[in-house]
This record gives sequence, C-alpha cells and structure tokens, in this order.
Amino acid sequence: MAVGLLYTILRFGFVALLWLLVIGLVLVLRRDISLAATASTKTSTGRSRKANRQPKQSKPRKSKRGGRPRYLAFTGGALAGNRLKLDGHPILLGRSGDCTVPLRDSYASNRHARIYHNDGQWFIEDLNSTNGTFVGNNRLTTAQLLEPGMVVRIGQTTMELTR
Repeated sequence: MAVGLLYTILRFGFVALLWLLVIGLVLVLRRDISLAATASTKTSTGRSRKANRQPKQSKPRKSKRGGRPRYLAFTGGALAGNRLKLDGHPILLGRSGDCTVPLRDSYASNRHARIYHNDGQWFIEDLNSTNGTFVGNNRLTTAQLLEPGMVVRIGQTTMELTR
C-alpha cells in the first residue's frame, strides 16, 4: 500500500513537472515574439518610428565629381568599409555562397537582391526576399533606378554607389 501511494505521488509530481516545463516554454516564446515585434518597429538608428509619419524620399547626394558610379561602397554592417568595382556585370546580393557579394547578415535571404546595369544606368531589384530591400526608407516592390548617394539597406547592411 505504501508503494502504491508513493507511485501515485511520483506520477502526479512528474505530470506537474511536465506542465511547469510547458508553461515555461510558452512564457519564453511569448517574450521572444514580443521582443521581435518591438525590434521590427525600430528604425536603424534605434528610435521608434511613428506610425503616422510618412517615410522620407531617398534623394541622391550631390557629388563633387561628375560621371558614372564606379564602386558599390558598403557603409554599414559586416562589410562596412569595403568597395566593389562596378564592371557592368550584375551583382547578386544574399547569404548564399554563390552570390557575387555574400552577406553575413541574418536578415538577408539566400538570394536577396540584384543590382544590374542597363542602358548606362544601374538598377536594383528585390528578389522576393523575406525582409525586403530598402532604398532610403522605401521598400522596393519593383526594380528602381539607383543613383550615386542613394542608400540601399538589406538587413543591417547598407551600401551606395560611389564615383
């Protein structure tokens, strides 16, 4: 009889322990989801963005020298300080190793965006990425003309065409 009572107590204790584990997992997931939602509403400068404020249009900076852009300069993220010489060939950006520029950015898709040359001008297009490609504060929905000084953001990586 004492063995049966001990066995019943152990069974209920085990069930209670399993429920505590499930409740703990739910609380951790809820916290992580709320942190992710909070992080996605912040801009790259860390300040919260007001919902009713219109995003600023991306304006190219005036360059002191004329001419066509010659480099893709990385200004933020893991590749900050690097430049890629523009040779007229398309540039594939993403996490995949077969991309022209592999990005070490957890917010980038495997094949995230493409920068290509057409009729003497450079264009950028998003390749149906999960988190989007931004020129200034505007998310790309179609291919867009890319001029020197326009800031492109993929996750935490920022870049622009330079002369």
